[in-house]
Amino acid sequence: MSIGISEDQNQKFRRTMEDKVTVLNDFNNVSNQLYAGLFDGHAVDNEQSLSSGCTAVVSLILYGNGVNDVVNKDKQHPQGNRTLYTANVGDARAVLCRSGQAIRLTYDHKGSDENEQKRIMDAGGYILNGRVNGVLAVTRALGDSPMKQYVVGSPYTTEIDLTDEDEWLIIACDGLWDVVTDNQVVELIKRCKSGEEASQLLLDYALNNLSTDNLSIIVVDKSYATGEDADFVYAVSEMQGWRISMEDAHTAVLDLNRAHDSHAPEVEDPSNAKSFETKESNKEVSKKPAFFAVYDGHGGSNVARYTGATLYARLARSAEFKSGDWHAALINSYLNTDEAIKASPELSSDPSGCTAVSVLITPPEPSAINSKVNARRIICANAGDSRAVLSLAGQHFSLSFDHKPQNDLESDRIVKAGGFVEIGRVNGNLALSRAIGDFEFKQNTDLGPESQIVTAVPDIIEHECTGEEEFLILACDGIWDCLSSQQVIDVTRRAIANGDELKDICAHIMDKCLAPDSELGGIGCDNMTITIVAILGDRSQEEWRKWVKDRVENNIGHKTPESVADIFEKTQLPVESSEQSGGGFDANRFGNSPLSILSNMAGASGSSLQEALESGGIVFQPSGSVTNKDGQLVYASLSDDSESDDESNEQHSQKIVPIKDGEERQIDASGGLTDTSDDPIKSMNLAENQSEKKEDK
Repeated sequence: MSIGISEDQNQKFRRTMEDKVTVLNDFNNVSNQLYAGLFDGHAVDNEQSLSSGCTAVVSLILYGNGVNDVVNKDKQHPQGNRTLYTANVGDARAVLCRSGQAIRLTYDHKGSDENEQKRIMDAGGYILNGRVNGVLAVTRALGDSPMKQYVVGSPYTTEIDLTDEDEWLIIACDGLWDVVTDNQVVELIKRCKSGEEASQLLLDYALNNLSTDNLSIIVVDKSYATGEDADFVYAVSEMQGWRISMEDAHTAVLDLNRAHDSHAPEVEDPSNAKSFETKESNKEVSKKPAFFAVYDGHGGSNVARYTGATLYARLARSAEFKSGDWHAALINSYLNTDEAIKASPELSSDPSGCTAVSVLITPPEPSAINSKVNARRIICANAGDSRAVLSLAGQHFSLSFDHKPQNDLESDRIVKAGGFVEIGRVNGNLALSRAIGDFEFKQNTDLGPESQIVTAVPDIIEHECTGEEEFLILACDGIWDCLSSQQVIDVTRRAIANGDELKDICAHIMDKCLAPDSELGGIGCDNMTITIVAILGDRSQEEWRKWVKDRVENNIGHKTPESVADIFEKTQLPVESSEQSGGGFDANRFGNSPLSILSNMAGASGSSLQEALESGGIVFQPSGSVTNKDGQLVYASLSDDSESDDESNEQHSQKIVPIKDGEERQIDASGGLTDTSDDPIKSMNLAENQSEKKEDK
């Protein structure tokens, strides 16, 4: 959370400052819990020592932990849903901004209120000119001992579960609320990038609009979350942008095994869906599976929110996950979540859908390259056009490929299922070809889920860790529309070297992507969510930061530009071309493509592959395989050999396999591969837009 506090005595009208503010972040030693209190002082007849009092508003953000919603301090791994508790006496106020709308969490205790008037009169007092006994302008307060018979300290309380649609919590004294309404406050700070900026803006507004009171303002920006353990440090940041609502969701789980216990939310009730995060304070080296995901909703937020709250639990509780069949576990978790939404009375008729890009990082296992060595695996499952990229010595490594209707393999499935592609959209409507939800495109009862017009079946890409992995980034297309994968890697790497916190890097990237207004036709106007995950290896967080900094400063691996400004100034996204190479790949758009995967899996140089590509020396075939300009096979795209009862699972388990020197294989008429004995070799179903999705306009 980003917290801004702005205060001013307002000397033009007030001789003293009588307000006090208390804010405790990470309250009770739990990350992202909060205590925020604001106390607006006053004195009766200026006899402060005897007759002073104050209004008070206090907000608590706490994690629930089981059925009683009580945080157990010695566990320190609270459940992901947070609850906001608020109590107030007097006319200081707390307002929550949800989906761009103001929700008042407090009640103004004024002499004009009929219930307060009756209570005071029943106690023997009276209201004159809106004041208690003609003196005090509020009917409830702390202190005010001479009037305690009438001015009570019993607070008004509220309790509300926070959701992904909540953006700001504004707590302020009446000096602000006297000159601005709740909804005006929300509108004023709509484009602010931090709590600090928002609180200062509101303070300046109140002073410029002739507020006559002391001013104290707290603004909590609930747009990011952080967590860490001995293996990973992450930050998630989100921004509504210019959209009228926030439709993204995310998941960050440092220990997926915890989904087996009672601290994970049940998956049966979609009405309680929230994005999920776990925090871990144990610094001992752990061997836990971790899971991170971003879900970009469209047509509403319900499907994205439900998916963010439940997909990880289905994954962790599946038999495939428990047996280590990671690919099947991921694919089935996507399909089972899709089926659960379809079967839900609350969500089956919901028109919304969401992309889903997730990364499972396994515990160390025997290496596929050297069985004597244990290595983690980074396994990405993707459906849609959100994206995951890995920094390998500063070079972007694509863990996912965008699913767009105009891609040949995607359009073939769409047409076979009875749909069509028009102006780059499914049935002229949906701009992506795989998603969870969107059931209007899944109506063909003669076909399985993998063959529908829009399918929830993810592509799977696996990377075995070698020690060169620095960090991982997942983000929705609101980021990738504006910046290339390499730009985002470069910005993050340079900022880490500069000592920036991950949450601040997330915010800076979103700030760069946010359009200055909504007149650019959509670019920079979308919801934005980005997750950055530091892969510590066997290092402490401080050692990891030093390691990355040394690599950047000594140009180890990819050369990172000298400053963040240099990165943004260099337009790395080339002009879009409609001419496609091979199976629908645009030869001019390989900033983020199979290139990075081929480079790392085959040990080739990315620059040499790029040069060969630009000179026409490499052709990507419809099967996902690669030939040279003479048609000779360079790389084959093969299915995973792991056994599966579900044929669709085999189809979408993918690895990039280099062709060895002297091995003769050719592409047959169907797009598959054959060797000299004509035995078919399975081909992989890679999505065809393995390139940078948008150009920098």
